[in-house]
Amino acid sequence: MRCIRLALSVGVILCFALAGAQTIVEDFESAALDSGTMFRVPRYSGSTSGYLETKFNDGRVVRMPSPISTLTGFGNQVFEAQWEFKWNAGFKWMRLTTFNSTGRPNPYIDVNQKLRIDMYVSAPAKLALGLREVGGVGAIGANGGTSGGIEWVANSGLIGGSLPGGQDLLPGVWQTVEVNLAAIPKGVLAPGQVSNFASGNSMLNSPGGYTLEHLAFTGVDRHYSLQIFIDRIYQVP
Repeated sequence: MRCIRLALSVGVILCFALAGAQTIVEDFESAALDSGTMFRVPRYSGSTSGYLETKFNDGRVVRMPSPISTLTGFGNQVFEAQWEFKWNAGFKWMRLTTFNSTGRPNPYIDVNQKLRIDMYVSAPAKLALGLREVGGVGAIGANGGTSGGIEWVANSGLIGGSLPGGQDLLPGVWQTVEVNLAAIPKGVLAPGQVSNFASGNSMLNSPGGYTLEHLAFTGVDRHYSLQIFIDRIYQVP
C-alpha cells in the first residue's frame, strides 16, 4: 500500500494499492525436496482420514511435473498431494491442513484481498478455504497459531453441514483458482460463501485476523483418486 499527502489539501492523505502487486504466501522454491512444507499429508487430519483409503498418502515438495505449468510466474518446485476416497464413505472430502506444519505453518492471510492458488488437479473436484479466526494480526504468511474457530470460505458453491463443496476445479490443466475474499461480506451471514466448519458461526467477523488452516477438497461423482500439484499461493489487492 502506498500513501501520499495531497499538496493543496491540508491533512488529506490518499492511499492506493499498486496495480498488479502481489504477496507470496508460499511458492515452495526454497523448500527441501520431499519435505512437507506448509501442508501435512492427506491422512493427517482426523476430520477426514476416515474417508480415505491407505493406498495413497503423499504430501511433499517435488520438482515441477509434466505437464509443466503454462501460468505466468511458475516455479521449479511444487507441492504434491495424492489420496483416494473410499467408495463407500459417507462423505467424500479431504482436509489438507497447515496445522503446525514445517516451513509455513498456520499462515496469516488478508481477507481484504484476493487469494490465488496456481494448481493442477487430476480429476474434477471442488475447493473451499478453511480459514481460522485468530486473536492477533500479522504479516501475510507469518505463523498465526492454532487457536480459534474455522470457517469454510469460497466465492460460491459451499454446501455446509458435513461437506464443504465450493468452487469447481478443472481436471488436467494448470489453473489459477481465485477466492475474492475482499468481496465476501464481513460480520453478516453469507450463505454459499461462508459456512461453519469447527466452532465457527458462518461469518467472517474475527476480532483479530485469519490463517489459512486448510484447503478442503470435495470429490465429484465417481472420481475417487485425486492427485494435485500446487505451484504457489499468493494474494493480490
